[in-house]
Amino acid sequence: NPNRYALCFHRETEAEILKQEEAAHKSINPVSASGLVIAVKEFFVKELDFPKQPPWNFDMSLEKLEASEYKYFTEYISELKKKFNWEELGYFELNLERWRQLWRVLEMSDIVLIIVDIRYCALMFPPSLYRYVTKRLHKDMILVLNKIDLAPAQLDVAWKHYFREKYPAIHILTFISFPAYNLTGNQQNKAGLQIRRRQGKLQMAAEGAKTLLEACKCITNNKVDLSAWHKKISEEMELEFDDKDTEVGETAERKKKVDTGHFKHEKYKAGNLTIGCTRQPNVGKSSLINAIMGK
Repeated sequence: NPNRYALCFHRETEAEILKQEEAAHKSINPVSASGLVIAVKEFFVKELDFPKQPPWNFDMSLEKLEASEYKYFTEYISELKKKFNWEELGYFELNLERWRQLWRVLEMSDIVLIIVDIRYCALMFPPSLYRYVTKRLHKDMILVLNKIDLAPAQLDVAWKHYFREKYPAIHILTFISFPAYNLTGNQQNKAGLQIRRRQGKLQMAAEGAKTLLEACKCITNNKVDLSAWHKKISEEMELEFDDKDTEVGETAERKKKVDTGHFKHEKYKAGNLTIGCTRQPNVGKSSLINAIMGK
């Protein structure tokens, strides 16, 4: 089903759309700098977190399991409707299949990697997800503050301090979205879209992967053999090649389709480390994955 994972939001009424159109014609009144400051707790209220996977076991048939998940999700949405107006919720995902994707990834992962844009990181990092992963699932979480090259250095330091103080169980990494000195030319495709292409050493990407590797070494504490990953990164840091025909944002090709079916987690199963990735759209996930994959 091509629409199985399609986004599904609350459908706005004609009256709501008309109200928004009228508001769009009003002039914008600038506010003071102090008026631009908003507390994070105003965005992440206690009563609004996210639907979590209901209990299950391998004695349940697939039909029974999916029926249980459907019942839970339906009740969750019903409770939301009682507590909030949809206008207050913004774009809340109503497609159960997309939540199932998140549940399976969290379930099968040893480490959960969450990627955020450092310019808006506090709004892209849900405290409820942190609590669920670290306290209920008892798994490690790595926060990647991405696109630090697009923000002042002092902002990088400030956000690191903020997250360490507020979320002590998290591991924090920083990542460059794409170095300006490694970009060449501005070209346009047939659609008139701006395309930036890169050239130079794979060392840039390998350095980002090395930072992640070191964090994983610290977390696994020698319980997983990561020498092959270390060897691959070391070789790439010494390798010089021209990849100017690779478009920025192009995702590394997936070699094998990952099974996201129902999965009983076993930490470091068969000596392998499983890293799950979650993020908001447009945070630079593709660049990060390319770096990890050596692309």
